[in-house]
Amino acid sequence: KFFREMARKRRHARKPGGRHDRRQLAPAVDIGGLSLWELKAIAYSCGGFREQRKQAWALLLGIDTREQSRVLCENVEDVKEGRVVQADVQRSCYSWDIHTRLPDSKREHMRADLRAVIVSVIKRHEGKMTYFQGLHDIALVFLEVSQDVHLATLMTERFALYYISDYLCWSFDQGLLPLTDSLGLLVRHVDPEVGNFFDSVGMPMHFAVPWVLTLLSHTLHGYEQVVRMFDCLLCSHPATILYFCCAMIVKHRTALLKAEQDMASVHHFLQSLPWDSETVDSLAPEVLRLQEIFSPEQFTKSLRTVRLPPTSPMLNYPFQWLRNAQIQAVPASRAVKDAPIYWSRLRFVLAKQRWGLLQAAGLASCAAIIAAASRNDLFVEVASAVVTWTLRTLPVF
Repeated sequence: KFFREMARKRRHARKPGGRHDRRQLAPAVDIGGLSLWELKAIAYSCGGFREQRKQAWALLLGIDTREQSRVLCENVEDVKEGRVVQADVQRSCYSWDIHTRLPDSKREHMRADLRAVIVSVIKRHEGKMTYFQGLHDIALVFLEVSQDVHLATLMTERFALYYISDYLCWSFDQGLLPLTDSLGLLVRHVDPEVGNFFDSVGMPMHFAVPWVLTLLSHTLHGYEQVVRMFDCLLCSHPATILYFCCAMIVKHRTALLKAEQDMASVHHFLQSLPWDSETVDSLAPEVLRLQEIFSPEQFTKSLRTVRLPPTSPMLNYPFQWLRNAQIQAVPASRAVKDAPIYWSRLRFVLAKQRWGLLQAAGLASCAAIIAAASRNDLFVEVASAVVTWTLRTLPVF
């Protein structure tokens, strides 16, 4: 009923001669009172969150907009990768259509704010996070939507801790490449013919690195398409970016299968896919269809041949503020403490292997009871062997 009502209101708003222009659509519902599934319905519908985007994103990241970030750090020399950050920031504010006619003074002001956001986040988590080229594109998304350097810092920090820690906290061989390999497995599952084509060519998934690394914020040149992409990603499983990439590949499968079967030609074809001619609104239904065929939870469990980092967002979703029916803000200090990259070794064992530990404890208790009841030496030896085998075979991080 909720989905039908939302669709009716949006159709009415787009009627010729209607009271509301599409760009000035009045808020249909109170974002703050919606569940994750209701927010996802809006995000995947035509237009997404629109004027309520800032509030919706803060809610989906578990951020209280009244909370102020700590003192910003603006000196790029305070971080090890300062020169790279400075170079990337100087190249920024050019990629999207809204920056085409941006006055130089406004551009320089945005660059200063962007530099402060990036340096502040990296400096706060020095020793855990390392800057990668592409983070400036992601941080700029939050800066443009929030139009507030402090809120953008909170959003970027929360997103870095929970959504893109694979790139910030691990080497590309350990964090990024396993994700691109996962994309190959997803393609093979939802479209075996395309998967077999990749296998026959011997095609690695390296063409998808810029897509996955920047969550398409560098590939897409329309600002509205970039924020629509983040509408969907923020209310979905972290594997959703792989589903968008997969949907784009499958949508152009006919032309792909007709391409010359050599690695260079196929790589060029995939890197030249017309992302700007596609809209997120057209890809979103296909993504939902693929997730019905092969859910992100099933997909993650099937990744036995791909070794994701133990702190990977794909292995630790849903995050703490998304686990209840009603999304609740989490203070920044607590969010940092509970981020997987700050977990201790023991906490990983307890969190990841709790069912195994319960099974082991149950088996041990049963064996001890049986041994005590039987008072039989042979039974005691068997019970001891069962307990020992269970503990040894228990997977430990």
